[in-house]
Amino acid sequence: MSTFYIILLLFGAAAVIVFYISNIIAVDHLMMEINTLQKQNQRLTSEQEILRAEINRLSSLERVNRIAAEELGLVNPKEPPVWMSVDPEKIREVEETLQKK
Repeated sequence: MSTFYIILLLFGAAAVIVFYISNIIAVDHLMMEINTLQKQNQRLTSEQEILRAEINRLSSLERVNRIAAEELGLVNPKEPPVWMSVDPEKIREVEETLQKK
């Protein structure tokens, strides 16, 4: 074998080694990025769970009733609601009056 082929073989081997090492570095970089994104995903999932628990706490019936009574002065009625019947003729008259305006 001539010196030229040996040098060519060494350059080829060096190119393959450089390509292999750059591939390993790229894979390591991607793995670190995946790890970072997984941690961020876990953090966001935890924050969502905390926010859902906060929503459930703030929208609980006991809390809403307490705020309605204390801050707005609302109370539950002592009697159940009663159904009212409305004359269809009166509804038609009101509709006609509204259409005229």
